[in-house]
Amino acid sequence: MKLPDFLIIGAMKAGTTSLYKDLSTHPQVNFGKDKEPELLTTEDLGGLTSVYSEFYLNATDDQRCGEASTAYAKLPDVVRIPQRARQLLGPDLKIIYMVREPFARSQSHHHHLLARRLVGLSFEDALSAFPSIVDYSLYGMQLLAWQEYFPTRQIRVVRFEDYVDRPMLVLNGLLEFLDLDVNLVVPGKAENVSVKARPVVGGWEPIRDSPIYQKVIRPALSPTIRKNIKRVVLSKPKGFPQDPLPETKMHLSSIFQEDSKLLASILGTVCPVW
Repeated sequence: MKLPDFLIIGAMKAGTTSLYKDLSTHPQVNFGKDKEPELLTTEDLGGLTSVYSEFYLNATDDQRCGEASTAYAKLPDVVRIPQRARQLLGPDLKIIYMVREPFARSQSHHHHLLARRLVGLSFEDALSAFPSIVDYSLYGMQLLAWQEYFPTRQIRVVRFEDYVDRPMLVLNGLLEFLDLDVNLVVPGKAENVSVKARPVVGGWEPIRDSPIYQKVIRPALSPTIRKNIKRVVLSKPKGFPQDPLPETKMHLSSIFQEDSKLLASILGTVCPVW
């Protein structure tokens, strides 16, 4: 029976796809069938052990199993994930949390929503409709929930900026953290952090968000096939997403600064983190 030995919990739009792909090249790492399975979001843990066993069906005995789901750092929208992780996966679970300069991540989140026609070009209007644009950049707040159930020594925070500048140094550090042999990964280039918005065409949203697609069709499609589908249904944006207004930046700067202090206190580092 296989269960995750470690989780990549986010943050959304902070390079988790690139990290997932890079770590996947290590012979002792197995991420199961897919990225973003979000298995711990279920309220009923009763059958989840068998679900994970099926998810890691091809994992060998010498491999560390990982799960990469950015929903695991999406408070207050997704709750009780650390509790479920502790209950189901045990106290020795290791946590990897990728973070990115909070303004940059928030703007990328806006572009992500714009690409799906969920918001308009205005950052302020998007933030009003989706407070998660800021909430998911509050890394200290997100991490505090995990620290309640797992000791800091089992949590590794990775700055996206460091990962881009020194990928092998960061990757080898993570491999040591996971008790794996170093220098056995092949880093690629960062993905899923672009600020380029690409609105969805036609009636794709209802299909993409339908329970049938999410529960039945999506798990049956390989990442390559899903990527090709996106190329077909997405088009170039009409207009460009607007930067936050100066007063918005000033307001958010205060919020992010306070959260950075919290993050620094959790990590035992000096604030600011950026």
